[in-house]
Amino acid sequence: YLVEWPALMAAGVVSLILEVGWGDGALLDKLRERGFRRLLGIDPPPHAGHAYHAEVISGLFDAAMVRRLQDERRAPDLVIANHVLDGVPRQAGPGA
Repeated sequence: YLVEWPALMAAGVVSLILEVGWGDGALLDKLRERGFRRLLGIDPPPHAGHAYHAEVISGLFDAAMVRRLQDERRAPDLVIANHVLDGVPRQAGPGA
């Protein structure tokens, strides 16, 4: 389904693609297979001992991370946050 994403079709292979909460890096691996080379993943706990094919930054995608990327002059052309909310605990609401 990657080929159908309009943003990916518009992004060039020289675009910086950032995936937030990328887990094992499988999605960025698929992008690398399609010719993209400037790939960056941010995840709180990268998998120890895993051989990633993209740059890994350990941490949260928060205001401090945005400032860090700005300070490093790395503004992504595309940000992917696929299944990021899956890891966020649900808040107890009325009737919970």
